[in-house]
Amino acid sequence: MIGIDLAEDGFELVCGDRRIGQRRLLDAETTGQLEAFASRYGELLGRGDPAADLLTLGRELYGFLDGDGGDLAGLINQALGRALQFEIATPARRPSPAQLAVLRAPWELLADHDGFLAQDVRLGFSPVRRLGLPRPAPALDPYRLGLVFMAASPRGAIELDYEAEESAIMAAVGTTDLDLLVEESGNADELIARLTELPAMQALHLSCHGHQAWRPAGQAAAAPKPVLLLEDETGQEAPTDSDALIGVLRARPPRFVFLSACLTAASNERRDGWHGDKRPEDRPRGDVAVVAQSMAEALVDGGVAAVLGWDGSVRDGAATMFAARLYERLADRKTPAEAVAEARRVLLNAPDTRLRRDWHLARLWLGPQGGDALVGGKTRRTMLPARHGEKEFLIKQRAGTEVASHAMFVGRRRELQTALRALRDGDHAGLLLHGMGRLGKSSLAARIANRARHLRLAVAFEHYGELSLLAAIGEAVRGHREASDAVRIAEQRVRTDRNCFEQELTALLAGPCAQSGNGGAPLLLVIDDLERVLHWDDARQRHLLDPEAVPALRAVLRSFDPGMTESRLIITSRFPFRLDGLEAHLLDLPLPPLSPAAQRKLDLRQRSAALAKGNGATLLRDRETLLARVPEIARGNPGLQDLIGRKLVLSRAVTVVRVERALTEMESWLTHGELPSDPELKTFIKNLAVDDLINLAGEAGRELLRGLTLFKLPIPEQVAQKVAHMVGASLAQLRELGLVDTHEDFVDQCLSGYSANPLAAARVDPLSEREQKQVARQTVRELFTMRNTSSANMDWPAMLFEEFARLGLLAEDSEIVAASGPVAVFASKARSAKQADALGRDAIRLLDTQNRFVPLALLRAAAEAAATFGDGQVADKLIARGVEELERQQATGADIDKKEAALLLRAHAERLMIRGEQDKPLLFLTDQVLPMLESLGDLQTQAFAKGNISEILVRRGKLDQAQQLLEEQLPIFEKLGDARSRAVTLGRIADILMMRGQVEEALRIRQNEQLPVYEAIADDRSLAVTLGKIAAGLANQGKATEALRIWSDKLLPAFERIGDVRARAVTLGHIADVMVYSGQLNEAFRIRTEEQLPVFERLGDVRARSVSLGKTADILLRLGKLTEARAIREECLNLARELDDPENLSATLWGLAQLDLEEKRTDEAVRRLREAYSLISDLGIAAGIAMVGRTFGQVLAATGDATEASNVLRCSAAKYRELGWEDLAIETEELIKQLGLAQPSSPP
Repeated sequence: MIGIDLAEDGFELVCGDRRIGQRRLLDAETTGQLEAFASRYGELLGRGDPAADLLTLGRELYGFLDGDGGDLAGLINQALGRALQFEIATPARRPSPAQLAVLRAPWELLADHDGFLAQDVRLGFSPVRRLGLPRPAPALDPYRLGLVFMAASPRGAIELDYEAEESAIMAAVGTTDLDLLVEESGNADELIARLTELPAMQALHLSCHGHQAWRPAGQAAAAPKPVLLLEDETGQEAPTDSDALIGVLRARPPRFVFLSACLTAASNERRDGWHGDKRPEDRPRGDVAVVAQSMAEALVDGGVAAVLGWDGSVRDGAATMFAARLYERLADRKTPAEAVAEARRVLLNAPDTRLRRDWHLARLWLGPQGGDALVGGKTRRTMLPARHGEKEFLIKQRAGTEVASHAMFVGRRRELQTALRALRDGDHAGLLLHGMGRLGKSSLAARIANRARHLRLAVAFEHYGELSLLAAIGEAVRGHREASDAVRIAEQRVRTDRNCFEQELTALLAGPCAQSGNGGAPLLLVIDDLERVLHWDDARQRHLLDPEAVPALRAVLRSFDPGMTESRLIITSRFPFRLDGLEAHLLDLPLPPLSPAAQRKLDLRQRSAALAKGNGATLLRDRETLLARVPEIARGNPGLQDLIGRKLVLSRAVTVVRVERALTEMESWLTHGELPSDPELKTFIKNLAVDDLINLAGEAGRELLRGLTLFKLPIPEQVAQKVAHMVGASLAQLRELGLVDTHEDFVDQCLSGYSANPLAAARVDPLSEREQKQVARQTVRELFTMRNTSSANMDWPAMLFEEFARLGLLAEDSEIVAASGPVAVFASKARSAKQADALGRDAIRLLDTQNRFVPLALLRAAAEAAATFGDGQVADKLIARGVEELERQQATGADIDKKEAALLLRAHAERLMIRGEQDKPLLFLTDQVLPMLESLGDLQTQAFAKGNISEILVRRGKLDQAQQLLEEQLPIFEKLGDARSRAVTLGRIADILMMRGQVEEALRIRQNEQLPVYEAIADDRSLAVTLGKIAAGLANQGKATEALRIWSDKLLPAFERIGDVRARAVTLGHIADVMVYSGQLNEAFRIRTEEQLPVFERLGDVRARSVSLGKTADILLRLGKLTEARAIREECLNLARELDDPENLSATLWGLAQLDLEEKRTDEAVRRLREAYSLISDLGIAAGIAMVGRTFGQVLAATGDATEASNVLRCSAAKYRELGWEDLAIETEELIKQLGLAQPSSPP
């Protein structure tokens, strides 16, 4: 052993049998020091870029172990020549608190003067923690690495890219060194079954979300415990604790378990990272530091030999990169410690800083028998290979199609889980996968075959006759003598008499291909693209088999009897079919288009593949705008997204001109245009045959398809049938033709929902407004009633509120609009302020017309939307109306919704603040809003209101009070798990830090505390606002070009798309500032006067208008137009005094003083500068102190006040230096020398 040997009351460094240095006591002081190291580590994980601080901590840890005698250095010297597996070991199974302090210290960070020990390849430094006295492990078997991989992605959770993790492991290890079994259920009970089906596998990899201090919902007093968020049998979240996992693993314990979920090795210490993908939205709370064991520790305590976990929140990409190298080295017979060391270095040296930051998080815990290599040989297990199924589906390439590669397969998790359950449950002979062309039916069949490796795969494609089917089966059972002989005899007999095919196939499936338990060879027969032998029967309105195909398919459906054989059947087809009722033997599994999340995954995979090629980054950058158009064109069709994205946009061989033309022509085709001219696209569209299918549907079917386009979300069958009844059409007919997609209902997963296929919907005439209203009136009330029945208290996704508000307006149903409108307006504002503004106005207009009460929440939501879209007057009127209604309710003694009343009054205070008032909004917040919320115990909304108060304090120059108030709100949001509000509050703190000149810390917060949260929750507006403030910080650091690129290329398009006119105006103002410094004065003046000031005037944003006017005056001064500049500055001066705005007042006085100096009014300039400097100094705003001070100091020197001039100028130079403006600091210091100002007797 090399490392730390722990006893009950002390520890010592050892190298083999030798002790290094003196034994140390684990007294209170030492334990406290170790716990402080761990606590600091936890704090650093919450920082954006902690690299330098982590290195400092690593060196302090080194110093702690090194002591006065150089003990650690001595141990390293003695260990040279062998890998430094640095073991922290205790004989205790459950260590004492003092021993845990040693075990849980972040030894991975150990660093000397050259850097982190983990970075030294020759040293091979790899800390491991061992519980219990070592004893020999069972002898290794002769097999190669066997890995069981299970991912969990419960419904409603942020979806992890678990497919990429699996693909990376396969690519790194290679199929010749790996037996991979993937369990798709995400369920602990199913995992037990998989672990016991095969010879022991050495490793188990669990990829999911983790929580180190979970409590059951509604049980705040319950003891927190670490859990993995697995799935139940319906895909819902199933928190699984260590006891349950230990029960799973005891059935067939692996030698090594990797818990690839956030926080699985985190214990008492809080881990605040907020960055990890494998972490649920229910973030750890402020009171979580009480769990006795981490998940990793508990599994080792429960008997698992070796467990690897994450001591923090890890990003998907980092986890994937780490796992790939880890298993590559484990397959090479490296020990877990050696493999972890190499995987850690891969992250430590990653080119992407976001991945590099997670390098130190992995923790390896060992039990008494853990630590040795896992692999003892190269023997392959009697299971099909990891890439099983790929070769068999290569036959599709001859027809110009292919299944998705392992790396490009995304989505379809629920369909895959359903399919695998159906193949196992014995209730069905197999599956019928059907849906629109190129939706990935064959790719899903290939993935199912890959997962069902107990079945030998036979694929029949293009030819479905008796002999063709037997030939496919014969290929599958090659190597199994009994089955091969049976197939050969069957072929001979069927050549003579086709009628004996069913008898021969039944005998084969019930005989040598019946079951695997007795050495048999059960089959998975995939009959692919059956639509090739289907035809539409207009009289019966369904697809039937071509007559020549009927005998063989009838025999197949009869022969695959789940009561007689384990062999199963999968048929893929664009359309369902009928054959004497035999099709009912198959589970009907329709495939809808890919979800938006799956489309994003596919886009990321395509980008990653492009980046892996030479100059891929350049290609992506040059074609970013083209690539962004692909998902909308593809409409969820993965084949089309693959063709346009991967084969056209991301192909170097295809010019940008050709790509642009192809995309434009596809967009035209989607709006009733002609076929695209690109040969591949034209062939693809022709093969989809969408127009032909619509023609088969007839006029009534076309009208039904048009009617279904009204709905943006899938609707229950009952409602879809009502639309069909309106036009005299058949819903079943459109389903038979593949023109209607079947989805899992997103409110009740036990039901199905139906929608028009998006590619088909694009090819029919859109509904007129009259037709939309007609369909909405006939359906929305029934739809609303059904949803209310199935989901109590309208516990719906936001998108359903938006749908009901839209449909309710069309149907002029004021009850539905009143119920759904408030949430709908708030939700739509995040995407489009214009749309939200129109929705809010229309909703209120309808309620007023029908004399219905307008909910206060709707008035508030509509006001916010109007303000964001740029109409401050409408916003003020709506809020005033709400306040008047609230006062009426209070006066009449009516029941009042205190929460909504408080939110309305808070919104009223915000509008008053925008109008420049401070006293009134402060009174509203302190005297009305906060007391209401305190009576409700609503901590979250109280914190929001206190955030508003902090803004008033900032305007009054009370930065310390404002920052303290904001910092007091952070623990509240942490306790509530409200990541977004925490990020917003940190952003306000960053604003204050920027004012103080702490630019680096402000940028750190924005880049590493705010951006990851907004990215995770897809809050595009907050993301854009934060990027704008980052750009302002960069400009502050002199990086104007980079800042200008962000403002121009990213933010202006984003705010224009969202419709946030104020944010757009602010961004234009930043661009104008850069133009001023680069000499483009006329364009800067135009932006200020034509594009910015009118917006602030419409919004009624008095302060923003005043600041913009001041900037306009600065431009006029530079242009030499002193009279116009002075007139504007005088107006600004009056505004600033009225607003009691010391920052703006200081800037205005400084501007007027500059005009005074130009006009030789020195006394007036001195008076103004003295007041401006006093104001800005009291505020502590670094940039203002530096700039105003430089002017003021020079004027003081010119008027003979050398001492004060020296003090002011030296303070100015110091502030420039704090801001990172070194050139201006040096210039100011040179100015002091030129003016002959002596060093003051006391520092300024």
